[in-house]
Amino acid sequence: MPTTETQEAELEFNLAENVSDYLDALANGLSADFPGEFFDELKLLGRLGVVARLYDQAVKHYLASFSLMPVELQVLVTLKAKVAFSPADLATATQQTRAGMTSTLDRLEKRKLIKRIPHEKDRRKTLIQLTTDGESFTNKLVRTQNQALQQMMKNVSGDELANMNDTLNQIIDLMS
Repeated sequence: MPTTETQEAELEFNLAENVSDYLDALANGLSADFPGEFFDELKLLGRLGVVARLYDQAVKHYLASFSLMPVELQVLVTLKAKVAFSPADLATATQQTRAGMTSTLDRLEKRKLIKRIPHEKDRRKTLIQLTTDGESFTNKLVRTQNQALQQMMKNVSGDELANMNDTLNQIIDLMS
């Protein structure tokens, strides 16, 4: 049944400004049509989706001055942290296809931020390494990113962050 102007006026929130209220209203609306069903998981996962989109927007905003795409940031930071070195591992770490990773590495190599080096023991494999310029550039990126994230989360205590990380780890474990 279509909504009326009166129903629309009854909404006490602006969707563009208050997604949390929207998610609560969504769950409440569904609960009315599905008595006995609970929609707490929908509200939680909906909020996580919103957080992910807001984080993506923030990353794109502070990456704009670096002329860098988010996946390129992920690759550079992953290399800096020494978490992965092969194109296949970088693709897994950044949740990209191998073909997508090849394109990403080509762009970073063209900018002279990374270099491909042959594997010492296996001629079929290549390892990825930050160049000197890539190291310097990534250091600047990490500092900029960290400052932006700290500013975004400035009103959250260290204990609250730790608790949220623990909870999110539980959700990741349950969903993977």
